[in-house]
Amino acid sequence: MRKSVLIPLVLMGTLRMAGAISITIDYSNPSDSFFTAQAQATLAKAAADVSFAITTSLSALNQDVYTGSVGGSTATADWRLTYKNPYSATATVTQNTFSFAQDEVVVKVGSRSLSGSTLGQGGPGGGGASLSGGSASSESFAASVDAMELASNAGMLRGGPTLSGISGSFGPETYELSYGYSLSSLVFNSDPSTFWNFSYNDLPTTSQSDFYSVAVHELLHALGFGSAGTWTEKVSGTDWSGAAVNALLGTGTDVVDAGGAHVATGLQGFAIIDGVVTATKQDAVMSPSITQGTRKYITDLDLAFLSDMGWEVVPEPSTSILLLSAGGLLLLGRRRS
Repeated sequence: MRKSVLIPLVLMGTLRMAGAISITIDYSNPSDSFFTAQAQATLAKAAADVSFAITTSLSALNQDVYTGSVGGSTATADWRLTYKNPYSATATVTQNTFSFAQDEVVVKVGSRSLSGSTLGQGGPGGGGASLSGGSASSESFAASVDAMELASNAGMLRGGPTLSGISGSFGPETYELSYGYSLSSLVFNSDPSTFWNFSYNDLPTTSQSDFYSVAVHELLHALGFGSAGTWTEKVSGTDWSGAAVNALLGTGTDVVDAGGAHVATGLQGFAIIDGVVTATKQDAVMSPSITQGTRKYITDLDLAFLSDMGWEVVPEPSTSILLLSAGGLLLLGRRRS
């Protein structure tokens, strides 16, 4: 397949160049020679492009213990966060205490040899909580569990979409605790047989895999694409029930890859390059594969899936169609509902 050069043919709308979320790249092994200065710069560019397209604001998270106290009863949830060690195929790292700035999502990054043709792997972290407390009476204990649940969900969700949750019984009471996005991880294939193009400014040759394209793809996986609860609840086989995707494509049938975690192969959207919605159509960056010698950018179709998952995005999926119809140049500000 010949090299694909994506050129902004018409400036349809300029995105606000600072998104609400801020992706912090945390190199698990700073001495890893895979991450050259050029690779780090391109990964930072990919993180910036993902960040300014997602306008959800996340509250700071500096608390891992939440307690409800009512009438002498207490119920406490002590949270821990986990993420996959990028340097291991099986190991998980647990953080019993944590601190995240407003809008910050930390992505732990590393490299190792990956099997087959896999170029990278990314995903959100997990969470768990230990419950403790005492009861003065069943009525006050029930109220304390409710108060703990309310405080925990307000803190751990950070005002953003739900990633996942835990539920169960605590004494005679039941609980449902949710958490959102704070900690993720991704890994790139460092096998010498993988020929990377680490430059953002130069497109890959026909024998190279494009690091920028893979980085964007895996960062979106790190934000729950293909695995979050708000993803899985909308998937049925290869069908998608989200309103934004249905409005953009006119259907939700056969728009998800058979593996259940990607956009179906061949579905295209309008590329968003350096904050500009272009008239260039390309396969979604979240399709399951990429051809050597090609580059992919985030598209309005990828953003539609993110919107259906609960992320606020810019431009909103229907906006890009309106801009194409108008053929004008518009500055897109951030809109809050």
